Amino acid sequence: MALFFPLLGPLTLAGALHFASQTMQKVAREGITLPVAGREHAPNLVAFLGAEARIVPAPADPEAAVRAGVYDAILVIPPEFGARLREGKPAPVRLVVDESRQQSLSVVQAVRGLLAAWGHQTAAQRLVARGLHPAVVEPLAVETIDLATDGKYVEIDLIVPEFAEADQVTREQPWFPLVLAAKQALLVYERGERSFVVILPRTP
Repeated sequence: MALFFPLLGPLTLAGALHFASQTMQKVAREGITLPVAGREHAPNLVAFLGAEARIVPAPADPEAAVRAGVYDAILVIPPEFGARLREGKPAPVRLVVDESRQQSLSVVQAVRGLLAAWGHQTAAQRLVARGLHPAVVEPLAVETIDLATDGKYVEIDLIVPEFAEADQVTREQPWFPLVLAAKQALLVYERGERSFVVILPRTP
């Protein structure tokens, strides 16, 4: 769940990270509103998302609504979702976002996290029923429709310690020890060229 910032100087980047941290905390306080189109095609997925987000009807033109900043993200579930899931194949959904809008990125990251969590849970249920290891199958294929303009960016994953500690996949990452060490300071792990993991401070 990556955030993409334009290549910036150290002070500007630090300001962007502070802004992102504040936005994440705002999402934690106010919650997530997620418009969903095609809810009837995936009632179990929608119920799972509804436990953490306020689900509302999607507008007629999801891309126009996201471009205009009406919503941070809109989920579109196609009619073939149920059939693909019953066949044991990855079930497609489309997440419409604009990653050039920094104020939306914390919501986008949170929604992606919820989709990933549902995917891991469904995979585990499938495989346990067959006596297999849960890591064998991914049931959900998320296609992100990013409306941002082209350009060169720095990739940054923002990690909320309280959420990361509860996620098994996150616990297996090489930077997870920084999550355990996170207190009131912002920590940065360099994953590769122009790619960083930022551990946000714990919520007081």
